[in-house]
Amino acid sequence: MPERRKVKVDRSYTYEEIGKMLEVADERMRAVILILASTGIRVGALPFIKLRNLKDNKLTVYERLGEEYLTFTTPECQKAVNDYLDMRSRCGEILTGESLLIREQFDIRDQFQIRNPRQIKRDAIQWMIKDIVEIWSWKRRNAGSWFP
Repeated sequence: MPERRKVKVDRSYTYEEIGKMLEVADERMRAVILILASTGIRVGALPFIKLRNLKDNKLTVYERLGEEYLTFTTPECQKAVNDYLDMRSRCGEILTGESLLIREQFDIRDQFQIRNPRQIKRDAIQWMIKDIVEIWSWKRRNAGSWFP
């Protein structure tokens, strides 16, 4: 039997790369990036986390499942999450312990969307992170360029 080869090499983002991503991210994606970076949770766990799972800087992941565990956020992450939740409240969303920590994007002019949050999908989070990386990569390549 042939030896198994690893085809794809995964690695963590560096502090510099995370900083660049945060420069181009909106409020929701800042919260997402900092939650993932500071807690080390999987992208697939994020759509299921509710507000009651985050108390102070403690985050309960996979609540009430066999894999439940506790992890911690940084003060910078907590501030980004609070800013994101404040924005949602200002738009008219009523936040409770059962509210999703990260929800699908919504149109701020559509009260139905605001008051009926939908769960974000893992694939959507991955695509948004990929888009942010492409944006800052493009900015780096075109630094000094001027576009009217």
